[in-house]
Amino acid sequence: MNEMPNVVTTPIASPVSPITNPGPVVTNTLDDLASAVDDFKARLRAMCDESALLARKVKEAALAQKQKERDFVQAKRVLERIRMAI
Repeated sequence: MNEMPNVVTTPIASPVSPITNPGPVVTNTLDDLASAVDDFKARLRAMCDESALLARKVKEAALAQKQKERDFVQAKRVLERIRMAI
């Protein structure tokens, strides 16, 4: 007959790393905080410079618009003078 061979299986212990709690990790030392403040100041300066640049561009655009309006009024006056002369 068909007899099953006698097979013995033994469990193999898998390596399990124990869970350890290393405790609170302090990463924000005073040096880290000081460098973060310096980075923030640099970004703030860059934003201030960029806002000043944008403000200057807005003023230049406003002046250009006013100049175009002056040119338009002058051209309109010239056309009126030409019409009166004819």
